[in-house]
Amino acid sequence: MIEVQRKSFRLRRFFGLIASLCYMTLHCSAIETVNVVDFCGQTIQADGMIINSHQESKKYYFVTMGTDCHITMQAISPKDKVQFHFRFFLVYSLLRVAPLSPAPFSPQETDQPHPKRDHSSGESIGDPCHAGSYVQFYNGRDRTSPPLGPPLCGKSPPRPVLSTGNYLTLRLVTRGTQPRVDFVGDFTSFRLGFNQSECRPYFNCRNGKCIPVSLVCDDKGIDNCGDGSDLEQNLTSVSSTTTFTCCCFFSTDYPASLSLFILYIILAVVACCVLLCWCCWSPGWFLWRISICRFIPCCNLACASCQICHHNCIHRKEHRLAKVMPQTPENGFPPGTAAAGNIMEENITVAGI
Repeated sequence: MIEVQRKSFRLRRFFGLIASLCYMTLHCSAIETVNVVDFCGQTIQADGMIINSHQESKKYYFVTMGTDCHITMQAISPKDKVQFHFRFFLVYSLLRVAPLSPAPFSPQETDQPHPKRDHSSGESIGDPCHAGSYVQFYNGRDRTSPPLGPPLCGKSPPRPVLSTGNYLTLRLVTRGTQPRVDFVGDFTSFRLGFNQSECRPYFNCRNGKCIPVSLVCDDKGIDNCGDGSDLEQNLTSVSSTTTFTCCCFFSTDYPASLSLFILYIILAVVACCVLLCWCCWSPGWFLWRISICRFIPCCNLACASCQICHHNCIHRKEHRLAKVMPQTPENGFPPGTAAAGNIMEENITVAGI
């Protein structure tokens, strides 16, 4: 009785672990990743997304000259705004363009010259990136929208960029020779709200922002709130009584589907173990059930060779040549022995004569 209770307790603990893994896999939200170069000129709509400069970001520089690509980020809800935050930033050119023909950094400059540009020195007071590669944000759905701040370049991550609507456009331009571009960032759709009614059904951050629930405890460990309040353990949303628990295994090297694949493997192994344990709990019953396979035609065909072999062995034994054994005479002496005796008697008689 005690042994049965121990086994049942172990089974409950094991299935509890499996249930926890299922909860962790389903609770963690996956954030997609796109590249500016691959999605050039397109609009992506989501609650949040990771945006890289190119596919091999943080491994190799993007060095293609004359690139002018833009990507537009759109929040799902028209009431939301868009925030972009650089996590890694390297945008510059080793050799800049000639000072006599500087390229404009915004569409408005194509119509009228920039009053602050000094062509003699090759530098610009209002645009430090005029002679090299840069990144420019626009407060709208394309490059014709008003620019947000000056062009961004250098080796230090800039401050987060906020839009006033649900559109934000990022533009990447490489100029000069030997450009060096490599950046990683993420955008978050948010709205402002300092009480429960304004944030519902969003997650209420401590800094007054409200972000979608799908961005809380994401699989990449991104700080979407900006103050880390969506990454702490045992999170309690102000907008609801739901308790969020960051139970994900944060990793930026593996896709989100890997956790599902591992979960499926674990469930398959558990199912096989349970089936094997159920079948082998009574060994005699298991063998009895397996013996039914002898009625399957394929099993009979597999055993046919053995039956043919046995039949051939019996057939050969019937046609084997019989051995002739000498028969013993009635006097009890073998025939060869009697003949030998007669020869010896004749030799003795001749010797006597």
